[in-house]
Amino acid sequence: MKKLNLAGILVLLLIQTARATVNGDFEIDKDGVLISYDGTGGNVVIPEEVTAIGKEVFAGCDNLLSISIPGSVTAIGNYAFAYCISLQEITVQWTTPLAISPTVFEGVDKRNCTLNVPAGALEAYQNAAVWKSFLNTSDFEIDENGVLTGYYGSGGNVVIPEEITAIGSRVFQNNHTITSAIIPNSVTRIDNMAFAYCSNLNSVGLPENLTAIDDFAFANCTNLPSISIPNSVTDIGYGAFNYCYDLQEIMVFRATPLALENEIFYGVDKKNCLLKVPGGTKNAYQAAYVWRDFLNIEESGVAIPVVELSKITVSLKNNDLRVNSPVSEKISVYSVTGNLLYHNEKTIGECVFTVEQIQDRIVIVKGSSGWAKKVMK
Repeated sequence: MKKLNLAGILVLLLIQTARATVNGDFEIDKDGVLISYDGTGGNVVIPEEVTAIGKEVFAGCDNLLSISIPGSVTAIGNYAFAYCISLQEITVQWTTPLAISPTVFEGVDKRNCTLNVPAGALEAYQNAAVWKSFLNTSDFEIDENGVLTGYYGSGGNVVIPEEITAIGSRVFQNNHTITSAIIPNSVTRIDNMAFAYCSNLNSVGLPENLTAIDDFAFANCTNLPSISIPNSVTDIGYGAFNYCYDLQEIMVFRATPLALENEIFYGVDKKNCLLKVPGGTKNAYQAAYVWRDFLNIEESGVAIPVVELSKITVSLKNNDLRVNSPVSEKISVYSVTGNLLYHNEKTIGECVFTVEQIQDRIVIVKGSSGWAKKVMK
């Protein structure tokens, strides 16, 4: 084995020093990039010599309470402060907001975290991507493309705004307060893990223009009893409904079974979960990969059309609930906080239900074919 002499050791030390220096709890490379943080959190002030913050440097630092970022910083890496769940205050020095990725503060409660900006720069930050989320009083964080990137509401029955085009990755992940979600027809995509581990989610209406349900989108939604997958859906990602243990009914509307990969419904009780398919398609589903694993497949009488929201009318006057839709389906009425107030079966066309027990002035009416409408008495 070759031994290093004193000169060799000094050379190695010089090389190491050239690569990075340590300033207290901070390790900074020769270009001024902060590459690691070894502190315990609390109130942290990044040194003035730092020119950039590397990816994931503070990620998962549960005890980080506040961070002060100097004006010398010109770039912040992905996930740099992700899931710093105790972060309450951020102070920045740029008069022009620094362009950063939405992942930089992913998992941070932006509505309850104070952003301090230089004098005269407030309006610029109010209009800047990502930064404006800290100054937003809405329950929803929406990016410039209409993608829902954050939710800060109190849960219950969540009515997603009409301007949303997609539900972003992990937006509702691990949210145990939401009980139902009404998704508007403007949404065409639900990204990976968007509703994963929402343990109290018991109702979700998928919109008629939805085309993609990404990987693990509803994984581990253990209280979800049923799901209706619109005819518009052309792609369901890996593990989309894995471990939805309480899933008792799946309704599909495609005459030709959608081609699926394995592990879409892993952990679902396929022996007892009812798969409802359009009339005349049972044999096709019994032969189709993944779908054939469901032992209880039932035809819905006739081929089910895609239910367009414009063809559905709902009204609530006095104690009469009138619902007119072109299919036979289950009707459920919820309060705006997500409590189930009434449910029944309806036939094709208009049906009238007496609902004396409903005292709420505003309710959410849902059909098992995938639509939902807000109704006022």
